[in-house]
Amino acid sequence: MKVKTALLSLLLLPSFSTSKAAAEENAIKFSGLSYPLEIKLPAAQKKGSVLYETPFSETPSVSYDTVLLQGEMPDPGVNIELQVKSKSFFTASARYASEAFSRFPNGRFWARYRVPSSRQPLKLIVIDNGAMSGSALTIYETELLVSEESRETQAPAVSTAAYVPDPELFFPAGGPFNSPCTIHRRITREPTKGPWPKCSSYRTFTSTGAAG
Repeated sequence: MKVKTALLSLLLLPSFSTSKAAAEENAIKFSGLSYPLEIKLPAAQKKGSVLYETPFSETPSVSYDTVLLQGEMPDPGVNIELQVKSKSFFTASARYASEAFSRFPNGRFWARYRVPSSRQPLKLIVIDNGAMSGSALTIYETELLVSEESRETQAPAVSTAAYVPDPELFFPAGGPFNSPCTIHRRITREPTKGPWPKCSSYRTFTSTGAAG
């Protein structure tokens, strides 16, 4: 869908990057619900009251700090907040308003939320902000991402595989530079030290590098 792709591009902006495969992998799933989420809202209540909330999502497979949301919001009198499930039974789950939001004349909208890095389930909460009676809301997609700022602060992955040196970087066994009569001298502040083997002549091989 071209409109959906264009909206996703707007959501990402310069500080985010993704691919279609990554988007499908990072789409959040709510138990018992499938996209598009077509929500019939109840009669308008007092401003700030909860009109609808999803169940908590399935636990994400990866950490996230950004949530992207898009759909149709015919009634501008509703807000959508996120609630991230607390890790502790004794701590209340945190709620977050959108960091960026845009609604178009035809009702299409997108929203971006920033949260502390987490792998906790989340839910969507629809808030009455002057909604009309009989309003509806459709959610096409809820996607989890990691911002570029967070990627830059993450420690680089370290391989646990055994290091296998490139044979071209070393001299072959039995070659002239591996002879006991070859003195391998590094260019360092420290002088080359003996004792030296007894040979009729010596070859000198010099390389650069720090001492030790």
